[in-house]
Amino acid sequence: MSLKDEFRLYSDPLDKWAFALGMWFEIAEELDYRGVKVPKEWDYEAGLVSLSSDFQFIHDEGKEELIHFGNVLCRLVRHYGRVEGVRRG
Repeated sequence: MSLKDEFRLYSDPLDKWAFALGMWFEIAEELDYRGVKVPKEWDYEAGLVSLSSDFQFIHDEGKEELIHFGNVLCRLVRHYGRVEGVRRG
């Protein structure tokens, strides 16, 4: 199953922004863990402690797929934030 399919299957239709944000952070954390440079436009900064994963399926994906879908989630998070009035830092 693709990451897009996983997103559709598990996301909460009432709070897609929160789900997209959580999945996006998980992808960034996975890339960082693998030693892959996280795209600068994601504004990701690694934390001191790894969060527990609700997205175990992410760990089986390839680097290119993670970066591609992370870019999609980045746009979604920023879009939902504008639509719902969520302010970015």
